[in-house]
Amino acid sequence: MLHLLSPFEFPALLKKHVQSVVVSMLKYYHNFVGRSQAIISMSRSNNRGGGRIRVTDDSAVTIGAEVEVRAEHVAAVNATKTKESSDETRRGHRRRLKKLIQWWMVEYPDYFEVGTRVLSTEEKADPMKFYHTCDRDLVYEGLRVDMVIAYMAATKTKTTEVGADAKIYSHQHIRKINDAVMFGSRTVKQVLSSTYYSEMHSFLLSFKKETADARSHGNVE
Repeated sequence: MLHLLSPFEFPALLKKHVQSVVVSMLKYYHNFVGRSQAIISMSRSNNRGGGRIRVTDDSAVTIGAEVEVRAEHVAAVNATKTKESSDETRRGHRRRLKKLIQWWMVEYPDYFEVGTRVLSTEEKADPMKFYHTCDRDLVYEGLRVDMVIAYMAATKTKTTEVGADAKIYSHQHIRKINDAVMFGSRTVKQVLSSTYYSEMHSFLLSFKKETADARSHGNVE
């Protein structure tokens, strides 16, 4: 015989069902996701933001790690990688990272010591890394996003003549600093944290609104 739930029975049954689902999810997390690394890859398509979550297992030992790829094959791979962006774009990324590092050295010397590292001779000689005149790079794993955002906020206003209205740089100008950080992390194969992406996205979204307001007053460079 079909039993109809009373208004008093339904909440208790729903609570029990939710608890069961939560327990199952926690078991899944500890048994699988807990030993894996979730990488959020942001992509753009038709000017719309998109994202995917890949659950990967980086605990496995790389098979045949001691086998070196031959020089001619490395050259072929590098020839393809150069199509990712132009040489001028890569040089621009390095210039922005160099300015960020120099700013930290002056404004936050304690973080400069732990948040950057000295480049090796081999790294500076690698043409694919575009270090050129750089002698340091960021430490991308564990990078403090607030230190990058602090630099953005401190340099968003263009220096003007005394008495002139202050102008701020465009959203695109400031966003390129983040583009440089992501370029740097890809180049050395270090993964930025999910916190970095979420906090940076929030800041850039707010800054876009700030530039829109400033543009209505003619105060965008």
